[in-house]
Amino acid sequence: VWEGGGGEMNAVAFSPDGHTVVSGSSDASVRLYDVPEDVTTGDVTGRGQDVTGRAVDPADVPSKIWALAVSPDGGTIASGGADGSIMMWDS
Repeated sequence: VWEGGGGEMNAVAFSPDGHTVVSGSSDASVRLYDVPEDVTTGDVTGRGQDVTGRAVDPADVPSKIWALAVSPDGGTIASGGADGSIMMWDS
């Protein structure tokens, strides 16, 4: 059983290759899981950007994550927050 970051897991998405699951939690974390190995590989890291292109640090996302999507190439994760924010992250 996988667990979300520090809160309830509210959203999940699979990568196009089916090897990674992404979860979004009520503590605003976006976490990655390796399906074949059945392990947590960590939270998104580095800097993301909001839809206006403003750089965002994962620690600065204030809202619960309610929606997730992974791009067709698996390189980008989009997260939707309870506050209406949409963030883009390198995966």
